[in-house]
Amino acid sequence: MSKITIVLVDDHPIVRLGLRAALEEVSEYRIIAETDTGVGAIEIVKRLAPDVLIIDLAIADLNALAVLRELRHSAENTRFIIFSDQIDKATIYAALKDGVSGYLTKNCDPSEIIDAVRVSVAGGRFFGESIAEIVLVDPHSEFSDSTNPDIGMLTVREKEVLKLSAEGNSYTEIAGHLSISPRTVETYRNRLMRKLGLRSVSELIRFATRNGVLSSDK
Repeated sequence: MSKITIVLVDDHPIVRLGLRAALEEVSEYRIIAETDTGVGAIEIVKRLAPDVLIIDLAIADLNALAVLRELRHSAENTRFIIFSDQIDKATIYAALKDGVSGYLTKNCDPSEIIDAVRVSVAGGRFFGESIAEIVLVDPHSEFSDSTNPDIGMLTVREKEVLKLSAEGNSYTEIAGHLSISPRTVETYRNRLMRKLGLRSVSELIRFATRNGVLSSDK
């Protein structure tokens, strides 16, 4: 099985080191290059065609959105994930409209970086928890429509929790099925509900039914 190839772009070495440490915990991920400039990112992506580019929004020489626009037609198979401290609505929406597959803040949990790569490569879109709170609950956002949320943004574990929750299992029962703690189950369920823009268990059940989750063996 071929590994998922990743390029890191940030002008702070300590940030790239942290990203590398988190991602290299996953055996199917491989960091193939890193750079501290937007121009360098463009050159690397054109030359190596990675599966995923993780990039800070505010690179000094050329910001992430300019990099994305430059590569839009020449790197159609590369997924772009923004990793930034900037969380204002205008910036987030501009990034999403330009086609990024993920947007996370630099204080996110390492597990979100890992999940973002997996979801983006699978064709989904991943919001970090802080970003989801802005985008998915904004009634004026095209990304917040809870009547048609994207199940592709969920990780495998979140889908498992969704299915078991919709079947009426308690946190303790779900924890037993998945061999994790009830508190971890609660964290997963809260996260998936934020991603999908759901606000109650009844909405969760309707979503699961509408999307065939309850009848799925996955």
